[in-house]
Amino acid sequence: MKITNRNNIPTTIADAMAKAQARYSKGESWMSVTGLQRPPRISILSKKNWNKLEEDVSDSVWKLFGTTMHNILEDGESSSNSLIKEERFFGDFLGKKISGAVDLQEITDFGIEIGDYKVTKAISVMKNSFSIPSWTQQLNAYAELCQVNKGLPITRLYICAFVRDHSPREAERNPDYPQSPIHILEIDRWTREQRVTWIEDKVRMHETAELIDETTGDPPPCTREDRWERGDKYAVKASADSTRAKKVFTIKDEAVAYASENSKWIIEERLAEPIRCQSYCEVSKFCNQYKEMKNEKKR
Repeated sequence: MKITNRNNIPTTIADAMAKAQARYSKGESWMSVTGLQRPPRISILSKKNWNKLEEDVSDSVWKLFGTTMHNILEDGESSSNSLIKEERFFGDFLGKKISGAVDLQEITDFGIEIGDYKVTKAISVMKNSFSIPSWTQQLNAYAELCQVNKGLPITRLYICAFVRDHSPREAERNPDYPQSPIHILEIDRWTREQRVTWIEDKVRMHETAELIDETTGDPPPCTREDRWERGDKYAVKASADSTRAKKVFTIKDEAVAYASENSKWIIEERLAEPIRCQSYCEVSKFCNQYKEMKNEKKR
């Protein structure tokens, strides 16, 4: 992948980005936990087009900031012998070696507490955040790798979030808002059976995708969830030419019931946008699925 600098940001920042990218390694494993979490289509297209991919420094400032924070925290001294920082574990699942780097472990009399650092927005650590399910998967997979390697139970999982857009005023007004720029978010712990099942399901999914790609030359399509399509809406309009809707619903049956009040009213289906494809997917320009979606929308 090539690091670009379209906005002429100081070269020291661009160089730091390149070095951070070069340092990343999943170790001697088939795939990392974060790799398992990626949609197989993105992983495969990324491997195929790695030398053509570009990432601009200005688009990756928070990724660099997160890397910097990790490095600073890894170098920090601790007076406690029970704390272990940045340790990579390996485990075998269905014949595939999976790895995961755990930011922080604390050994207690009851087992191991696992923490992970995140540089993120306030909304990500609040109730019903779209980030929490992904973090829950990640930390429970780490928990399984840690327990496999150390033979000790995992008693706690948590995120130590550095909230980059923290607002003291909002914290005072809203009790559900993170009350500090450094926010601790407790993560639900799965059973060992749930952890192993999740990892093995992901291994099978990626193996199958690779086989399909080898056979057909194209990996399986991303799902709506993979594309971050959320919130289809149904607008009830007086006619197809109306510029404004009478009412907008998130449940189709409710829109149908409302539209039945007048035989001339119509329902306009407004499908959610593929947010990941549009703004966050590194391989979208190499993806036939996304190109077809855009072409269909133009028709």
